[in-house]
Amino acid sequence: MNYLDKFFKEKDIEYQSWEIEDKNGDIHFIDNEVIIEFIKRDKPNHLRYTDTLRRIDFVNGDVNNFFRYLAEKLINL
Repeated sequence: MNYLDKFFKEKDIEYQSWEIEDKNGDIHFIDNEVIIEFIKRDKPNHLRYTDTLRRIDFVNGDVNNFFRYLAEKLINL
């Protein structure tokens, strides 16, 4: 089991969903469960996600802020 699998299994991440407007003005509804699955499947970037989640965890930050950031980037690809 890799770090990301352990992290998501051990953390009790509160469910959140967001309304995000894309660059064309369309509204998208996305939740942190979708982002978690995206992170797990995006193997080329696992090291980047691992590093960021470790930093957030170290300072007891809210990972949902990072997830929202990823959601905004994902929607505007």
